[in-house]
Amino acid sequence: MNNREYLVGQQIGNYCLEAFIDSGSYGSVYQARHHIFADDPPVALKLMHTYLDAGEDQALFFQEARLLRKLKHPAILPVIDVGFDNGRPYLVTEYAVGGSLREQLRQMCGQPMPLSEALRILLSIGQALTLAHQQHVFHRDLKPENILFNERGEAMLADFGIAVASASAQTYRVGQGGTPAYMAPEQFEGLVSPKSDQYSLGCMGYELLTGRRPFDTNQADLEAIWFQHAHVTPIAPTQLNPAIPEPVEQALLRALSKDRSARYNDIAAFLRDVCEPFFSESSQHAQVKIAAKHPSQEDYATGIRAGSHRLRGEMLYDDGRYQEALLFFKRAVALNPADVHAYARLGNILFTLERYQEALEAYDHALELDHNNAIYEVDRAEALLALKRDDQALEACARAQKLDPLNAAAYGVQGTIYLEMGLDEGALRCYQQASERDPKNPRYYRYRGDALRWLGRDEEALVAYDQALALKPASREACTMLFKAKAHAYFNLERYAAALNFYSRALELDAGDIDTCYLKGQTLYQLQHYEEALESFDHVLALKNDFAPGYAHRGYTLYQLQRYEEALTSLDNSLAIEDDDAVIYNAEGNILYSLGRYSEALAMYDKAITLVPENRNYQANRTNILEKLPTLLH
Repeated sequence: MNNREYLVGQQIGNYCLEAFIDSGSYGSVYQARHHIFADDPPVALKLMHTYLDAGEDQALFFQEARLLRKLKHPAILPVIDVGFDNGRPYLVTEYAVGGSLREQLRQMCGQPMPLSEALRILLSIGQALTLAHQQHVFHRDLKPENILFNERGEAMLADFGIAVASASAQTYRVGQGGTPAYMAPEQFEGLVSPKSDQYSLGCMGYELLTGRRPFDTNQADLEAIWFQHAHVTPIAPTQLNPAIPEPVEQALLRALSKDRSARYNDIAAFLRDVCEPFFSESSQHAQVKIAAKHPSQEDYATGIRAGSHRLRGEMLYDDGRYQEALLFFKRAVALNPADVHAYARLGNILFTLERYQEALEAYDHALELDHNNAIYEVDRAEALLALKRDDQALEACARAQKLDPLNAAAYGVQGTIYLEMGLDEGALRCYQQASERDPKNPRYYRYRGDALRWLGRDEEALVAYDQALALKPASREACTMLFKAKAHAYFNLERYAAALNFYSRALELDAGDIDTCYLKGQTLYQLQHYEEALESFDHVLALKNDFAPGYAHRGYTLYQLQRYEEALTSLDNSLAIEDDDAVIYNAEGNILYSLGRYSEALAMYDKAITLVPENRNYQANRTNILEKLPTLLH
């Protein structure tokens, strides 16, 4: 009996260890059972080999564990509990009764796995990885030992024990970790990203379809293994298994590219190509021939087709082709009505298409299948907010917070609801809570800045915006919004030069943003750069020729340049679109006064006063004209 087996029978946290399962580089796994809820099914408890000091190290472990628990997907082994035993962290997950992929490969004695079965596994695990990468979590240790099977024979991704959580989906430097036989070349240098997980998935796909790993690593030392991954070309899969379709072989070899820039942009793109036989009804491989030895094999084929539709939908969604994506997700849920993730994504697409009632119904379906999912409750809250059902949206946020008190989005959406309701202080508190729960997310700092700006606390808003920018938002849209928000705050503080700088930076990222171009023109006007302001307003009107404020501010600018007739024409254009702006009538009165056309000026001032009778400036202008008119008449 080894030292690890001595722990069998002992209690770790609330769990009694019933049997030793396996041990790896980072920890030992036991079958365990809750010592209070003894009738519950057994669980798997992984006790790490390392010890963590109390304080920051343990807090970081809990933070990462909370993130992993949020990875909800049918092909991800759920995290149930975490804790420490005398300084050693442990992780509790569901117990996969079907064993591991490694055990299945051993039973095959070096023979390739049937194409349909191999692709089914790759599709399930690839979709799980896609979700993890969307949450900026990289697995780092993909291998057959970490692919487990539940009682229905479905593949599940396990052991995120050395996963990396990053603020973005970019390449990230960490200490070396993983299993050398499946590690990407750059991972030996401590660099990880979604593309290193893609390489590892390619290694597994190669092994499933050929019966052997891409490289012989049994006798080699670490440096020799690294050399093979970095410099040796693997044998073409079809040389080892001629039954592999050519598109599948090409997809595997591309995923195994030495240079990560030559791999697919993401795992969804890899899955699209490697599962090409299931994408087209006309493909010669489309009809998967599955031996009918087991009753559930027909379900596997349906599952592959449903997964293929969902994957195609994901690709179209990422390309912004929402109507086409909608069609494929509808097909996916028709084939597999139990696919909670497909219903959730269906809701996301409908929400993007502004079909909010249908989106709400899709989220309701998802919650029927997984009623304890806080993420779906948050999505539902956003749909209710879009439908102007604020009270119900707040109730959905409250349920999400109860299900997962650490869910930042639940507080973020609640803040947006409060902001819509004019409850700025409440919104500020919610955004603060959201940023505390997800301190690496720049969005919540921006929202907090917006709430502060609405409260007139522009200096504090600038601090919040700087915090967001320091986290390096990944998308151009997010950076554009932050630059605009900073410019708004500087404008409110009458620091126009700084405002101009950030409006200009926003336009560098999105030159077609009418609102930003218009505000840049206003800022130039305040700086008395009238010629440049005029150029900005002309650009605005070239983009949108029925934009009344653009004509109005163009008119004000022309007035300052003493181009009075042009100014009148521009202001008339604005009034032709919106005829209830007292400021414009007053401005026309001023221009007509400058031209000596006093009777016409009086008529304009009268219109301004009719709209805003309490304005003293308009009254004073009218009085001044009346004093001049008798003299002029004589």
